[in-house]
Amino acid sequence: MLRGRYRAMEPAHTRILAKNRDLFAVCLGEDEVGDYNVTEAGWYAVNDGEKVVLGPFASLDECERAMQDRERLLH
Repeated sequence: MLRGRYRAMEPAHTRILAKNRDLFAVCLGEDEVGDYNVTEAGWYAVNDGEKVVLGPFASLDECERAMQDRERLLH
């Protein structure tokens, strides 16, 4: 089990979209917002450099839709 900053990156907390491997959906708790330089807990799209790209979202589904929309706009 990972601790601290990388706990959110455990398989149970992340999900990779097959078409967009550079973004991960991560659920950040109140105790982790400072680690990712965000102001509130929620679902975020994080790139493989651990930079928040999109969010916050109330659910994993909303986050994944935003990631898919972003992929469509970029390609």
